Amino acid sequence: MTTYSRTDESLDNLHHICLGFTGSGKTTFIKRHPYYRNCDRVIAWDPEGSYSGLRNYTTKQGFLRAVKAAGFGKIRARVELEPTPENFEWFCSLAWAIGHAKRPMTVIAEELADVVKPGKAPKHWGFLSRKGRKYGIRLMGVSQRPQEVDKTFLNQCRYIWCGLLRTPADQKYMAGIMSVPTEKIATLEECHFYIRNGSKPSQAGKLTFINKKVK
Repeated sequence: MTTYSRTDESLDNLHHICLGFTGSGKTTFIKRHPYYRNCDRVIAWDPEGSYSGLRNYTTKQGFLRAVKAAGFGKIRARVELEPTPENFEWFCSLAWAIGHAKRPMTVIAEELADVVKPGKAPKHWGFLSRKGRKYGIRLMGVSQRPQEVDKTFLNQCRYIWCGLLRTPADQKYMAGIMSVPTEKIATLEECHFYIRNGSKPSQAGKLTFINKKVK
């Protein structure tokens, strides 16, 4: 039987961070993304139950069984737990355990400000942020306020999505990150956004809907 290494140093960093006030379209952007729609390995830290397209677990025992059963195989699951740093670190440790370069996996983390601090990332979230790339892990993190996200993850993200922001401090902060004039960030409306891919110029975009609400 052929044994494959779990790591591949040649894999690209495909981490995303989505930042914006509630209703700006962060979760909708992720739900429409190929990494969510077309991937057979997706797990989500989802305290508010936003990802109905994934099988839901509300206990650690249930989610742990699902992860163990999947191993490096197919899994599309979310877990709704109390948003504490301890519970989030537990989730991240499971994601880390089943990362494999030959089996790309999307790991979604909603409302990061509830479970991380602006400084250094906790252990396993830090592993995912810094080393997940070579294990085939694509992180998609979400937060309402950019300055409440840990710098470890923010600095590792290749793709930065910026939607509606309410405070002048957040608008100025993201204008610097996106290399977009502050007034353009300040005038973003719901469903409008900028996205930046690495050092490339930020691109403006808009989410469109037909009789659907934005989350």
